[in-house]
Amino acid sequence: PARCLQRHSRGMVGGWRPQAVRAVFLAGAFLFLGEFRRLRRRALRSARCTLVVKLGGSAVTDKTCFETVRVAALRETACALSRSPLLAGTVLVHGAGSFGHFHAREHGVSRGTAHSAFSWRGFALTRSSVTRLNGIVLTALLEQGIAACGLPPFPRWVLCGGALTDTDAPLGEVRSLLSRGVVPVLHGDAVFDEARGAAILSGDTLVEELCAALRPTRAVFLTDVAGIFDR
Repeated sequence: PARCLQRHSRGMVGGWRPQAVRAVFLAGAFLFLGEFRRLRRRALRSARCTLVVKLGGSAVTDKTCFETVRVAALRETACALSRSPLLAGTVLVHGAGSFGHFHAREHGVSRGTAHSAFSWRGFALTRSSVTRLNGIVLTALLEQGIAACGLPPFPRWVLCGGALTDTDAPLGEVRSLLSRGVVPVLHGDAVFDEARGAAILSGDTLVEELCAALRPTRAVFLTDVAGIFDR
């Protein structure tokens, strides 16, 4: 009997067979991962957006001159944001100004790939230009001590016939930054359009979607004019 018991106990850990130990370990791992994901989703949902700021392209660039920044205006805007009591929950969206419209207009990017003037090189030139402005805006914010991180819409945001499609993933990235106290900085961009091939996603459309999804306390538009049309 002793030899029989010894033979059956071989390959067992604390009275448990390895297969059983492995099964219990995997079950525990799955439970842990499920709980982790649940807590992460809760944290992202609780990320509070208090302010969405639209920085008009004409406010920080000279739209009559190719890729020309209004340095003083941009510096003053960054300084004002750094003193805002709502900074921790702020999302910033800036327009393209003179950093995107020239290429976009020349290559018909907003009219889709079927337009005679369209080319993917023009699409790429438009993106290169607007991301260059995004880098300049980020530098101005960082110099004022603001923890800002760029979130280019391409390729995360996609249109279909000019309307936004599923935005859960890109909005999740915005919420993720907000939950960590980082200011997301988005901008108008050239993006894919499932119906037209390519299109321009404007900063105003981004602001509308962000406000609908994040429900900020307020939205502020910074422009170079005294006001905006409400209809």
